[in-house]
Amino acid sequence: MNPTFEQKQAIDMAINGDSCKVTAYAGAGKTSTLKLIGNAKSYQSGMYLAFNKAIATEAQSKFNRNVRCKTFHSLAFNSVPRWFTNKLKNRRLMSNQIASRHDLESYQVPVALTKQRGEDDQKRLFNNKRMATSLINAIGYFCRSNNSEIQLAQVYAALPDWMEEAYRAELAKILLPKANDYWQDILDPFGVNRLEHDHYLKYWALSKPVINTDFIL
Repeated sequence: MNPTFEQKQAIDMAINGDSCKVTAYAGAGKTSTLKLIGNAKSYQSGMYLAFNKAIATEAQSKFNRNVRCKTFHSLAFNSVPRWFTNKLKNRRLMSNQIASRHDLESYQVPVALTKQRGEDDQKRLFNNKRMATSLINAIGYFCRSNNSEIQLAQVYAALPDWMEEAYRAELAKILLPKANDYWQDILDPFGVNRLEHDHYLKYWALSKPVINTDFIL
């Protein structure tokens, strides 16, 4: 196939060793563009990374042998210590168990005026099990970020938006060290918190990995 003007630009940048990002809608030819780049750099080894295993598997049938196709998670899984990925087998703790392990408390929380359902809805119980859920969500936000440490803003975002803003900010400050404790347990070879797939991906990313290939798609 003959590349379009935009595809030719991307190919030329890739041949020159420049990094580039292509913005394109569904069906606009993203995969075919990457295939053209892979073919143009057939003298080098490349790696195509996708978020979905089905996409990576399909891509492998389209690219030449100089390009390996993997998911980000599979690349990370095969690059981190086995003691770490073995924690995927840990039993998933219930929210009340997480609350107990990390000394989470229940709170009567003021409700934001715009979220109140009536005069009797000025405070709501935010129990320790829901606090545990927010803790887990905060860890998730951290793992999907480019931060090297858990941020207060990520904990704040994990708390319900019906909370009065100032009180929500105070609860975030209380929960932040608990979230750090949870993450440290994940990193501990003898920790009991169950490893999730985004956890080992984040662990790998924080190790500043070097991917053994000439170019990445």
